[in-house]
Amino acid sequence: MKKTLPNFKQYVSCPTRGEKTLYLLYANVKDAYSSSPLHPLGRSDHNLVHLNPCYVPLVKQQPVTTRTARRWSEEAIETLPGCFEVTVWQALCEPHGEDIDGLTKCITDYINFCVDCNVPTRTVHCYSNNKPWVTRDIKAILNAKKRAFRAGNREEVKTIQVDLRVKIREAKEKYRRKLKRQLQQNNMRKVRRQLERLVPVPKTPRPSGSKDYRPVALTSHTMKALQRLVLEQLQPVVKPLLDSLQFAYQPQLGVEDAIIYLLNRAYAHLDKLASTVRVMFFDLVLGS
Repeated sequence: MKKTLPNFKQYVSCPTRGEKTLYLLYANVKDAYSSSPLHPLGRSDHNLVHLNPCYVPLVKQQPVTTRTARRWSEEAIETLPGCFEVTVWQALCEPHGEDIDGLTKCITDYINFCVDCNVPTRTVHCYSNNKPWVTRDIKAILNAKKRAFRAGNREEVKTIQVDLRVKIREAKEKYRRKLKRQLQQNNMRKVRRQLERLVPVPKTPRPSGSKDYRPVALTSHTMKALQRLVLEQLQPVVKPLLDSLQFAYQPQLGVEDAIIYLLNRAYAHLDKLASTVRVMFFDLVLGS
């Protein structure tokens, strides 16, 4: 197995019958399971093998956090303006005179006091695997799907699954419009909070550090647009100096042309006796 399938790893390390290990399990993921023996099943002379995944889910790696959110109900929205209307603002402004900082702090504290008195709060539990577009309605549908599955009602599960897909699609679109609106308003503080929830794509099956993840390009669309504008100015100047094997940024040329050219050169040595071909690949990682 080591010669034919070198990328596979065997995970049964405990004996299954006496001192011998008769049953093996191979997988192409490194450090995926840990094995431990269990009692034989019935009168069998073979031990059972318990395979425990080494991977710890993200929801168990990080603790649950709580945050306080306000419930902006219709009643609260109607009550808060009435609180401001009956306020004697002159009584708050006169003691500070021309002290702008003191006046600003006084008005801000009073507004926060009115909000605390009229808008109720609730405590929200945030799990590390929560998606930013998952809403209360989606969670209610998920719970209904679990109840239908436990009851064995397959038809209801299918119906709920269709509704769930529609709700998730709508929630993602709403989240996209929200993020786009914040970008248009130059509200970088909220944009950064939203982008921090995005999960980067791992480079390896089992990432162990930040270097194993692909960076999330925050300005990819902007830089690509700028790249096209600069390319139109530079390409006519450097075109006479380009290599004949330059495939990038060339009209009517792409990755497929480069692959065809490379394979043609590699297979051409087969027409000659006692010849070999050597190919060297360079991986240029560009961070955007």
